[in-house]
Amino acid sequence: MLLSLTIKNFITAEYLDLDFSSGTTAITGETGSGKSLIFNALSILLGGRAETNMIRHDSTQAEISAYFDVQMIPSVEIWLQENGFSADKECLLRRVFNNQGRSKGYINGGPATMTQLQKLGEILVDIHDQNEHQFLFQRDNHRMLLDEYAKANDLLTKIKNIHAKWKTLKKQLSDISSVEKSTEDEINDVRFLLKELDQFDLTKERVKALEEEHAILSNTDEIITKINEAIYLSDDTRENSFRANLIKISSILDSLESKPRSVEVALECFQNALIQIDEGLSELNSANANFDSDPKKLELVDQELKQLFQLGRKHKSNYLELEDVSEKLKEKLKILLDRDEIFAKVQKEIIECEQKYWEVDKILSDLRIKSSKEFETLINAQLKKLDMGYCSLKIQSLQRDVNQIHPKGSNTIEFLIRTNSEDNHKALRKIVSGGELSRISLAIQVVASDSTNIPTTLLDEVDVGVSGKTSDIIGRLLKSLGKRNQILCITHQAQVAVHAQQHLKVSRFGGSNSFKSEFKFLTKNERVEEIARILGGAKVTENTRIHASELISLAND
Repeated sequence: MLLSLTIKNFITAEYLDLDFSSGTTAITGETGSGKSLIFNALSILLGGRAETNMIRHDSTQAEISAYFDVQMIPSVEIWLQENGFSADKECLLRRVFNNQGRSKGYINGGPATMTQLQKLGEILVDIHDQNEHQFLFQRDNHRMLLDEYAKANDLLTKIKNIHAKWKTLKKQLSDISSVEKSTEDEINDVRFLLKELDQFDLTKERVKALEEEHAILSNTDEIITKINEAIYLSDDTRENSFRANLIKISSILDSLESKPRSVEVALECFQNALIQIDEGLSELNSANANFDSDPKKLELVDQELKQLFQLGRKHKSNYLELEDVSEKLKEKLKILLDRDEIFAKVQKEIIECEQKYWEVDKILSDLRIKSSKEFETLINAQLKKLDMGYCSLKIQSLQRDVNQIHPKGSNTIEFLIRTNSEDNHKALRKIVSGGELSRISLAIQVVASDSTNIPTTLLDEVDVGVSGKTSDIIGRLLKSLGKRNQILCITHQAQVAVHAQQHLKVSRFGGSNSFKSEFKFLTKNERVEEIARILGGAKVTENTRIHASELISLAND
């Protein structure tokens, strides 16, 4: 879960350092105060697009960092290790970007790409913002939600792997088909090209070593001169040589009978430096004794590099890639010699691959159909709780072209909705309003929370277009979700906010041209004032305070 978030010079935040707890956190504040700033910051931190206008007006650089508790999420530890990052009980993500358009990301102190931040972010945080309609309006996301509920990821991975193999085999078959019946001359031409290449060790390691050797042999005079100059400067028989001065310093400090701890550490550093210098001098003296110019060897290395360069030009390739050229020629020769046999073999493998695909796809398809009935029943039950009993969600599963295999299985999945008992079910994007979509999204989240392992969920105004009793139900649902996952929720509804374990208020200070946002976790009394403000507007009365206290008490019962 999210433990802490630090934001510097981002949009309206000059400096912000927040610690979060488990459960549900309500985020409230007046319109325009900057409530969405936390969500925006986390989106950027997790690999989102950073724009220069997101940097605070009086700064040149913005920085966002967050600590996550990951000890209960094995998938994070696995991901970190697979991607070369240190793994611990906590995970630190950091991103810095400036007004020149440069951006840097870090994971546990190590440099990270934006793609890596995105991939790790997908495991750590689930963000549902005011653009949620874009997510729910895409059919492939419907399939993804159903597959997560059905725990179909293992089957889906098998399908993807089989499809990838099938695609590779189809490409091989196409390549073989493009090769006509070979003639003896064609075979001999390929053999000749291979013979030319086989005269050399074409491994990239060998060619790079050859380049390095050529660079050294071409500069032997300068190298020898610099070695001798370095040895001369370190000669302790010379007055004020750095080695002689180090010996004097060590001797002076060592002569002290009583030494403070800091002096002992300094003496040890100087003595270690002398050891390192002596080791370096030993290497230089060895190099000086054994290193000499070798015009004949330089000529041989130069000649070999020129031959490799010429071969590279002949094959329209960099000479560092001649190893790959050789492998492709060997494959081509094999096809020329055994075209019909290889064609039949690949064709057989494609048939076997397709048979395996349809076997696994049948299991996946059956699981999706079975799970879709359960999933839609549970979602409809939640919609009823959210005062949307007039709505009915249906999960439609259609078969793709049976002659075409697909990396995500043969089914297309789409969520359909009916908002009137007399209507037919239709696509979500065609009929639902913003408020309805927010509640549908919440209903799906409640049902899906048992099947997802993402520890932190961010919800931006899921209570749009509702009030009163429905708001209270949403608050209770969020509180229930918070028992299993960490929930951060921006809300305008007092009936939602009172159910949170933490309450974060956002305030705006300054003029219209220059202002900043302040975030504050509220005490018990401060929370009563904020709930009263939400209930009564700018003017808080004693009656609204009493009402606010009653709502908070009822929520805690």
